[in-house]
Amino acid sequence: MLILIMFFLIMNILAFFIFKFNLLNPINVYSIGFLISVISLYFAKNIWNVSLYSQTVSLIIIGSIAYFFGVLIVNIKLFIKKNNNTNKSLAISYSIKSNVTIVAGVITALQVITTLMLYRTLKSFAPGGSLSSMISYFRNTSMSNDSDMVSLPFTLNQLINFNMAGSFVLVFVFLYGRILLNKKVSQLAIVPIFFYMLQSILMGGRQQLLRVIIFVIVSSYFLYMYKYKSPTVSNRWVLSKSKWLLLFLPFFYLLKFFIGRTSTDNFFQYIIRYLGGPIESLDIYLRGGVLGEHLPGQETFTSLYKVINNSPVTFRWAQSTTGVWVGNVFTGIRRYYSDFGTIGVIVILLCLGLIFGVSYYFVLNRNDFKCPRSSFALIFYSFYLYSIFFEFFDDTFMSVVVSMGGILKIFELYLFYKIMMKRVVVKK
Repeated sequence: MLILIMFFLIMNILAFFIFKFNLLNPINVYSIGFLISVISLYFAKNIWNVSLYSQTVSLIIIGSIAYFFGVLIVNIKLFIKKNNNTNKSLAISYSIKSNVTIVAGVITALQVITTLMLYRTLKSFAPGGSLSSMISYFRNTSMSNDSDMVSLPFTLNQLINFNMAGSFVLVFVFLYGRILLNKKVSQLAIVPIFFYMLQSILMGGRQQLLRVIIFVIVSSYFLYMYKYKSPTVSNRWVLSKSKWLLLFLPFFYLLKFFIGRTSTDNFFQYIIRYLGGPIESLDIYLRGGVLGEHLPGQETFTSLYKVINNSPVTFRWAQSTTGVWVGNVFTGIRRYYSDFGTIGVIVILLCLGLIFGVSYYFVLNRNDFKCPRSSFALIFYSFYLYSIFFEFFDDTFMSVVVSMGGILKIFELYLFYKIMMKRVVVKK
């Protein structure tokens, strides 16, 4: 465990300097997530009386190096290309269209309708029970082999995804106007995201609340960087706001009682199990395995397989040799290893590094920090960086984005971006 702690500490320090003190580069975000998880497991090891298998440590380090390499090699190549082709006579900026209030009003109305439809649908799955039991029934059944019993209607599911895309882009437009343009944007723009958070709670999800927080933090971080033309102010800002993440932890813990979670752990035990459990579960899996036979790629590309043969993947709880029930999430690495072995871990994490390395490059404008090369790149980066931070917990990128639904979501994000923002190229 100490080896992993030292490894991710070194990676954090190196990435911070390599990316010129930009704290929210893809390597730092990935490393911070794993570092938090390993430290949590370190505190839990005496309670659980466990230790990590050498293969687990090696697999995490090898996969992480592949991810780091993917991020770095893409940025090096793109920087070289930039220096050879940059047209220094052109300046790029982005403006907000005047239709934001109208779009916000439409999405808010759709969110109200969607929330009522969702509540009625969930209530029909578990009639007669309390709100908490309804949420618990839906979540537990949707994660089991009987998930077909609680499938949401197609129209409702598409409305949820459509409104989700609109809600996140509206938040970005609100932040872009307020922070970078010093322009007042209607507060109605942030109303739809609260309905999205309510819908997430109704469906038993809490990580989606963290997704909203991460999206706001990452978007604001880079917008402040563009405004002050330096990452120093952004670093100070994000460190000053990190207290809100700490304050969120008690709320995250208390919310489990409302959504019907049955854990009897106290606050400290619950948090270290939630954060440190996935790596220990991966260790248990590598020692003996906890899932039966499945099709090649079924864990990594879960959403794609659901479309092909409607065969959901369910993970049983992992129990340590000391009798402790650790959890039923195994980090994203477990999915890749289970499907494709060590080579699969290397290749898929390398691909993730390439994807987020490219996205990160287009977020920045190294010439003057005045604006991103692409505002949509910042939306994409802020929206999906959640997946990189929580790679220590589970894969939420390959298993979700590689599907028709995932591609449609990216298209919807881009559609709302084009509706509300305009790219302006000005000759210097």
